[in-house]
Amino acid sequence: MTATKTNTSQPTPCVSVIMPVYNCERTLVDTLLSVLTQDLANIEVICVDDGSTDRTAYIVEQLAEVDARLRLVSQKNAGPGAARNAGIDAARGEFLCFMDGDDLYEEASYLRELYEGARDNGQKAAAGCFVNWRDGFLERDFAGTEYDAYAFAESGVVAWEDFQFDYGFHRFLFARELFEGGRNRFSGLRYFEDPVFLVAALADAESFYASCRAHYLYRCEYRPRDWTTGLVLDFLQGAGENLAFSRERGLPLLHWYTLMHMEYPAWEIGIGANRALAVDVIDEKLKRLEAEVDPELLAQGRAQMSARFASLASVEESLSPEAENPWPLRLRQAVDGAKGFDPVGNAYRWARYKYAHR
Repeated sequence: MTATKTNTSQPTPCVSVIMPVYNCERTLVDTLLSVLTQDLANIEVICVDDGSTDRTAYIVEQLAEVDARLRLVSQKNAGPGAARNAGIDAARGEFLCFMDGDDLYEEASYLRELYEGARDNGQKAAAGCFVNWRDGFLERDFAGTEYDAYAFAESGVVAWEDFQFDYGFHRFLFARELFEGGRNRFSGLRYFEDPVFLVAALADAESFYASCRAHYLYRCEYRPRDWTTGLVLDFLQGAGENLAFSRERGLPLLHWYTLMHMEYPAWEIGIGANRALAVDVIDEKLKRLEAEVDPELLAQGRAQMSARFASLASVEESLSPEAENPWPLRLRQAVDGAKGFDPVGNAYRWARYKYAHR
């Protein structure tokens, strides 16, 4: 691993922005300008090049020539989790945050809003609102869905026990002390590693400052994922870890959110349609995950969500307390169908898989 030299005589940055970059030359300039033009000037930006084969590293090097706050760390391709860990080790800021190489901060005051909110309220973390950015359209309203906690209706301190949400780690600042002693690193999982990290870090922080004025724009470009057996196993491992975490600590909302977020990629995985997947191996891993599900805790989480919203169609469809097996039915049905003789079900799943990979 190689890195640009750091001038340790400089003042400690308020915020270190850690950015894994991999073959993102098309969007990287806009992303970096979104950070470097923040009105909180005392920051550092650490780009960790994860073995890019395009001009990504060159772009960072050129911009670093004119802005000393920007640094490049280079490593062989090891995935975004390993790249973020390298950035954590290189960071000097009071607070650390993470950004992808194709996203944007909507406001020039984004980092200042979160930094001052955390500092003035004595918090070890702070968060803005998560906004899905699809071809120029900004999706901001998530009320009544399993992504409701992407947005905050008002600014203030939020207790982790009241939040219990597992998605959108990019929008958070984390105090350096949360990473001391090797704590709160990203695992080697290639999928669902972000929710595992976020849950552990926020539980460690216990509470955080939430801003309804700061917005992180997450680019939702459609990129069909090439699912392999190993990737599915990583997915189930990460979800299983959060299910175990929520069960052990009695967190019903986290239990519910984890299972609901497992439903989203079920069609895209293509069990029963994607012949490259080892269904028997996946079935064994899924059984271990299902053993972490606490039906009573899940029912409590669903009741809390139902009380929050008058109607949640996805809850009724997938996690009804009356269901015999109230856990991720799409994955279970797909595995059982692929292992048995289910021509109608597999034809339907094949069609949904093809649609997901159109």
